[in-house]
Amino acid sequence: MTDALRIELVERSQETYKGVDLLVNGRSIRDIAAAVERYFDAELAGAYGLVPLEWITDRHLLGEVADQLNARTGKVALLVCDGCLRAGCWPLVALVDVQQDVVAWTEFEQPHRPGWDYGDLSFRFERTAYEQELQKVQQ
Repeated sequence: MTDALRIELVERSQETYKGVDLLVNGRSIRDIAAAVERYFDAELAGAYGLVPLEWITDRHLLGEVADQLNARTGKVALLVCDGCLRAGCWPLVALVDVQQDVVAWTEFEQPHRPGWDYGDLSFRFERTAYEQELQKVQQ
């Protein structure tokens, strides 16, 4: 069984910033992360901003690491700092593994909190449906 990805565009009314909410099986990745992180720090749990729209158009969610922070781990930011909207400040990262028929998100991590354990949190998406969802946002 595979998971379903849906991407929703979210605009901040006072800025020109456009972010995307990544929904897995109808639930925001921010809420999914918060459910795990609550055990470690209830106040900081899920305290993330949405990834910028341009990251969807530059193959970011296909595992192409564009920033220096994650180049050494091969992981990409699925969420960013809610204050400055940068991945290096407070990201939720995961390994995005693109295979022939499947795209998998595994090895979730909050790099600034090495004690936070996301356990076996992972998602597997049917690649064609995943890429179609990315295409919808790019139009």
